[in-house]
Amino acid sequence: LVVYDSSQHRLIVVNSQQPVMINSTTATILDNGNLVLRAPGGNTVWQSFDYPTYVWLQGMKLGIFQSSTRVLTSKPSFEQPASTLGVDSNNTKEIIIVQYGSMYWRSGIWNGQNFSFLEFSDNFGLKFHYVSNPNETYFTWNSSTDPFVFFMFSESANITVSSGDFTNFQTLAVCDVIDYRTRKDQS
Repeated sequence: LVVYDSSQHRLIVVNSQQPVMINSTTATILDNGNLVLRAPGGNTVWQSFDYPTYVWLQGMKLGIFQSSTRVLTSKPSFEQPASTLGVDSNNTKEIIIVQYGSMYWRSGIWNGQNFSFLEFSDNFGLKFHYVSNPNETYFTWNSSTDPFVFFMFSESANITVSSGDFTNFQTLAVCDVIDYRTRKDQS
């Protein structure tokens, strides 16, 4: 992806290994935030949802695909290295956080409705979807109440869901969930 300003100065280059013809390629930002490059005829040649960062937008897929794995990656800080949030390759019906190469947290098994250790307020209208076939296994989600709701994966490995206008948010402090589960298991 090469982006030019109005004076034709190159601003950014993404994925220079897969060149496309700029003169005949269109770029569109979809309502869900996905930046899509399309060749003539409408074929998608590149899309930002295939390269997630630390934000999980509605319709974005996190999972295991034939040629790649899509995970969220937290921004590293001085005290905390980057962590990843994605589908567990050993149990694809579960989302995990990996820190220092080891599983740090897990969502609990997806039962078709929710995860046992991942609970968010109903006022976000969240609906998760699980897809698994020979070519791909992934989770995606949408909101029935706010088209701009998003998840953010912080440098402290917490998961925050926020309304698009930032007036309503909820943070799942993963370390609190681990402490609660440990105390509950010891009771």
